[in-house]
Amino acid sequence: MVALSGGHTIGVSHRDRFIHRIYSFNETFDIDPTMDEDYALMLQESCPEKTSDPNIVQPNDVNTPQTFNNAYYPESPKGPRLAINQ
Repeated sequence: MVALSGGHTIGVSHRDRFIHRIYSFNETFDIDPTMDEDYALMLQESCPEKTSDPNIVQPNDVNTPQTFNNAYYPESPKGPRLAINQ
């Protein structure tokens, strides 16, 4: 059960799970204001708005993407990470 709570620490998210957060988020913000802006701009570079490629993925944990640890959660809420359950 402990491993389940840290499940976001390793793995990737597909583009369709987070694209709405980095393009045309709402009438007020283009980028989700809860997301780190520099990270969102980096995601825009690797995830074009106008593509239908379902294979584009990004690591859930940017700092240690291949390590099972607790580094995902201690970062600030606007840190460079994908929180797709919003």
